[in-house]
Amino acid sequence: MAYTTYVPKTFTNASRASIQAAREIIAEYVQNGFDLTLRQLYYQFVARDLIPNTQRSYKRLGSLINDARLAGEIDWDHLVDRTRSLQSLSSWDTPLISSAPPRTVFTLIFGRGKTTDRKCGSKRTH
Repeated sequence: MAYTTYVPKTFTNASRASIQAAREIIAEYVQNGFDLTLRQLYYQFVARDLIPNTQRSYKRLGSLINDARLAGEIDWDHLVDRTRSLQSLSSWDTPLISSAPPRTVFTLIFGRGKTTDRKCGSKRTH
């Protein structure tokens, strides 16, 4: 995927330096035929003494990388999320289910009884 700007963003000099470091680390892995997860990129930053090993640093880097991807500064294909995989696409046998409101579909799939409505988080009983 090309570097596409979806959300224009202006970065501070410190953020630009971190983005450049991320691009260099990513390029090393890509040259060797590998991709990275955000966590792997984070630990490369820690191992190279670019940031401390703290949860705050991890969250900050994750936010920066997300912004950089949206701004077209980092290629989307070079960072992957291996913890989330598509199991299957939603499909329905009849138009009734595909056009039904979410609560009806939830009831049809999971049955009646005491359930938690994921849409609003409230308990309800049929």
